[in-house]
Amino acid sequence: MRQHVRNMALAIALATLAMGPAGLKAQTTGSRVSSAPPYPMARIRFDEPSELGAIRAALADGKIGKARKIAKRFLASDLSPDMQYVGLNALCAVESAGKEWRSALDACNAAIRIRPSFWMAINTRGTVYLMTGDVEKARADFRRAYELVPDRGDNRDIVQHNLALVGVVVGEGNS
Repeated sequence: MRQHVRNMALAIALATLAMGPAGLKAQTTGSRVSSAPPYPMARIRFDEPSELGAIRAALADGKIGKARKIAKRFLASDLSPDMQYVGLNALCAVESAGKEWRSALDACNAAIRIRPSFWMAINTRGTVYLMTGDVEKARADFRRAYELVPDRGDNRDIVQHNLALVGVVVGEGNS
């Protein structure tokens, strides 16, 4: 049963990773141009960084080391807050897949410090807590993510599902 919960939680973390930077205020047009210190570099991103897709593919193939390398290279290459947020959230999912719990929590916490009022990394951290058996902390994070996630759409469904995993039913007048 515990392995089943871990597998479900990892699947949820990967689903959250699949969402990418959508919903971040700086991503309203679907593309952006920025310079990334320490050296001048212009980047144009459409929809989501290709690195997130590469991380998802590596994780799906069980190549955790490759996914970790891509995530860390991405974090070093784009220092903008929005991309650091999604990169750290991705690294949290990668470290969770590798059962590197302390590193996963560190990455999630760093992402949350960047965007404390955005639901995604809080939800991912809740998944780490669930995978490590800390149901109370998972429940608290999933509840907080539910408060922050938009009222409609797949994202809300993901957080509702996570809450159900820890015994909380929400929606349809419940909370």
